Amino acid sequence: MKIKKFTAKTYKEALEMIKKEFGDNAVILSSEEKKGSLSYVEITSAIDYDNDFLTKGSAEKVRPSFISGISGKFAHSNLASLYKNNRDDNKKIEEHYSYPASEQGSYNKTVEQATPPCDKAVEQIPPQKIEKKDLFNFLRKCSIKEDYALNLSKKAESLDDIIYLMKHQLMVKDNSRNSKIIMLVGPTGVGKTTTIAKLSAKSLKEGKRVGIINLDTYRIGACEQIRIYARIMGIPLYIASSQDTVKDGISRFLRNKDVIFIDTMGRNPRDEEYNKFLANICLSDSNIELHLLISANSDDEFMQQTYKFYKKLPISCIAFTKVDEAVRFGSLYNLLMTYHKPVAYLTTGQKVPDDIEFPSSECISDLILNKRLQAC
Repeated sequence: MKIKKFTAKTYKEALEMIKKEFGDNAVILSSEEKKGSLSYVEITSAIDYDNDFLTKGSAEKVRPSFISGISGKFAHSNLASLYKNNRDDNKKIEEHYSYPASEQGSYNKTVEQATPPCDKAVEQIPPQKIEKKDLFNFLRKCSIKEDYALNLSKKAESLDDIIYLMKHQLMVKDNSRNSKIIMLVGPTGVGKTTTIAKLSAKSLKEGKRVGIINLDTYRIGACEQIRIYARIMGIPLYIASSQDTVKDGISRFLRNKDVIFIDTMGRNPRDEEYNKFLANICLSDSNIELHLLISANSDDEFMQQTYKFYKKLPISCIAFTKVDEAVRFGSLYNLLMTYHKPVAYLTTGQKVPDDIEFPSSECISDLILNKRLQAC
């Protein structure tokens, strides 16, 4: 990891220096505005080269575009210049279809023959017309639970049938009907603050007036991170530490803002006091839309346990973060089929505002089945 301090006359200039030297994956550690006759700003930034996702020569780690049929929503990645005019108004037979080990070679050969030749293909997919046991095993390979995989393979004759079935099972949130107050909750490190920044950026681009309320006064540096984002985008930020101050912040922003985002604390979901605190906030205003964020690179058990601890809250929808860090996506299907909640959005990286997608149910089906796009 490389850490460096950058000084400049303005935050915009300092951020441009960071982007030029460290690139888009840089992390802001701290910032300070120095007052005086020659005032300036100082930002401490870091880049972790060892954890670079795009590792040369690793086909598993090549990050294609994950979402089929969705183009980038923003043409620019320079956050400061994009929002310079918004300072004022501020995303499953062992018994039924057991797959003998002796047949593994012939099946793999069939798959290889059926896969179109393309140097940039990142995932092999079963041929369109295959036996149900092969469909079942393919679904299991995608990490879909046994009972769900059995149910799908019984009803389907081909991969296209699987996609059709999934498309009509999965729900997506209607993002044209957003609530005016949106609160993000989830485990520590899931990416709530960065997602708040991306959602705020989207709202600004739609011409909406945005306000942010920050509840994350527990984690060191959390307020500073959201404060920098808010300052760059010209969005007013209200720091709240209690239920009453949250109410006060909402009341203030409702006067002249179109949408209010609430960034919550990164706490262990087993913390009953924390959950009670969040529940009281939701009960105080029935207009709050609650988004539960879950990391896509988590396993089945973690996802199920996370939802179980948060299900006492009035969850409106689920959003999956860190899609770019996941290898298999069957756990997403398992969770969505268990709790029947719509998907609001997916985040695919750290870049603000770019790395967020608002997928269709068909796009999510393609992702779950590892039908990643070929970059041809």
